[in-house]
Amino acid sequence: MLSAQRQHAPAALELQKAVTLSGESPNEIAELARAHAAAGRRAGALEMLARLQALSRDRYVSPTTLASVHASLGDRDSAFAWLDRAYAERDFLLVMVRVEPMFDPLRRDPRFTELVTRRKLGPS
Repeated sequence: MLSAQRQHAPAALELQKAVTLSGESPNEIAELARAHAAAGRRAGALEMLARLQALSRDRYVSPTTLASVHASLGDRDSAFAWLDRAYAERDFLLVMVRVEPMFDPLRRDPRFTELVTRRKLGPS
């Protein structure tokens, strides 16, 4: 809620608690990474991304989730690489790219339209 209200610093504090309480949920870690990125705390976002990547060695982390963190960091190439992997793995979260604001940084990239139309994720 705080992130949606663009209150990224307070959101990061609350999300850190959520990460702990959730037992290191990949979704909570990704949400914290995106909050750090939105608040201009690139180092914090990269730290959470590294945490997600380490976590993915032991349990499933959605490629779509990883793509969203890369998108929030402005790394479009990596974001699209993860979205392609999400498609290859049939990640059910991929359908969210059409509606989730976390993918807004990718929408003007021609690869986004191609992804949505070629992968039949909805009207472009």
